[in-house]
Amino acid sequence: MSRSSPNKQNQTDIALLTCYNLSLPMTEVGDQRSPEFKFDPRSIGIATTTFYPNWYPGNSAKQYVVDKIRGDLALQTIQESVKNGFQVVVNDGTSSDAFQEELKRLKGEGVIVLARTEPGMSATRRQVFQEVSYLPGVKVILWTEPEKTDLVQYASKISQPILEGKAHLVVIKREPELFKQMFPDYMYESEIKANRRYNNWLRIRGLLKKDQEDLDMFSGPRAFLNKPQVLELFFKVYEFIGDRVGIQKYADPEMYSDATYFPVVAALAEGLNVVSVTIPFKYPEEQRKIEETTDPEILEEFIKKRLKQRLGILDDLVQYLQLQRKSPRAKLREVKKQEKS
Repeated sequence: MSRSSPNKQNQTDIALLTCYNLSLPMTEVGDQRSPEFKFDPRSIGIATTTFYPNWYPGNSAKQYVVDKIRGDLALQTIQESVKNGFQVVVNDGTSSDAFQEELKRLKGEGVIVLARTEPGMSATRRQVFQEVSYLPGVKVILWTEPEKTDLVQYASKISQPILEGKAHLVVIKREPELFKQMFPDYMYESEIKANRRYNNWLRIRGLLKKDQEDLDMFSGPRAFLNKPQVLELFFKVYEFIGDRVGIQKYADPEMYSDATYFPVVAALAEGLNVVSVTIPFKYPEEQRKIEETTDPEILEEFIKKRLKQRLGILDDLVQYLQLQRKSPRAKLREVKKQEKS
């Protein structure tokens, strides 16, 4: 079977979308879940990527502590996903030999492990999305960063609106109090500001109504319907053109926006149903300790990284919205398939 396109399911799949009730406006789903809700766990495909070149087995030591702790969390996430019956695909970017051995062991439990074929965060996510889309029976693709182990227990709740035919795409929303309590202060403050500005731009462009609740765009994970109409939004590639002025030097849609942020904006623009699902997600305590280091130089680096990330993603959005309006001021362009090959 050729795999030159994101999804090779029969084209009649598109017609199947009409079988779903997807005409509802964007809504927010709280903690409630239909008691009669039943689903096949193999209908959820977990997609994630790993890269821990300095990971090692055994107990944590001071050396390479970041890769060690993050890698341990990733392995736990994968194992919990398998334990819950979900189908799992991991795209690994040359992690340490020891970590790759762990992944080989997990292959025996049904995990599909891909070797990275392209550099860049969005490119690696597209690769794993494509592989998950081929898996038999997968109706929902759930993307998550591998360290978010706590998310696995809420996978069914996150996927429920899609499985029940009430949504095309889900953006998780972190429970406000837990978000504030569990995340490093500088990360919380940065993402609160970023979310506010991102949602303001969506409202300015008419993609969100004034009375609609903000989307927690910087929460990370996304769940989406495994159908061509939705899947294709995650495979569009954009690049920055022209001179970069001011904060534009941080813009790079292939880092985060192409495969994580722009698809949400495109779904809203196309009138697809984007749903927000609130979960009591807890940030890993081990990771928080690393990121709240008492070393002032390292802490400053973490804060700078978050600032650059925020500015880059926000400018990506501004340029993307300009492009959609066909503004001559847009500094973004879509890269067509023939240009990538």
